[in-house]
Amino acid sequence: RRYCTKAIARSGQALTWKRRRRASSRSATSSCAVDLSPHSSHTASLAAEMAAAVDATLTLVHITTGVEVWGPGGSHVDPVWKEMIVGNAIKEIAQLQQDVGTKAEVIIDSGNVPELLNRAAEQTKADVLVIGHSPGRSHLGDNGEGYGIIRESHVPVLSVCFS
Repeated sequence: RRYCTKAIARSGQALTWKRRRRASSRSATSSCAVDLSPHSSHTASLAAEMAAAVDATLTLVHITTGVEVWGPGGSHVDPVWKEMIVGNAIKEIAQLQQDVGTKAEVIIDSGNVPELLNRAAEQTKADVLVIGHSPGRSHLGDNGEGYGIIRESHVPVLSVCFS
């Protein structure tokens, strides 16, 4: 497995693998975005390794784009279809966790990916958000969400490229 990591932080913050002394008694937390692509296991594995290194709590977050009550163009999306998508995501994430060896909390949502990932990071009080992307795609990702995720994030983002 070959990978490179690129730390992207806001306001000149630096990401380190060392555990820092915390001013509060709150434990460290991290969120990892998983899109269930073939690279998700590598991203989740690195996030789990990083969380373990600093004794942080890990949350896996999966956001599907806009599968809401009304589909594109106003046509009604059957709620059963949405339940099937969420059910499949739950099964795939359970398999991902088994493959990676984690027992992380899981958040699944549907809608605007950058906005909802940011909300999940705030909800879990994440200190860092880990995302993955394919080589040659920069931060655009296969669905063009990477740049928006980095731009919208209120926490430092660790973008991991896997080849």
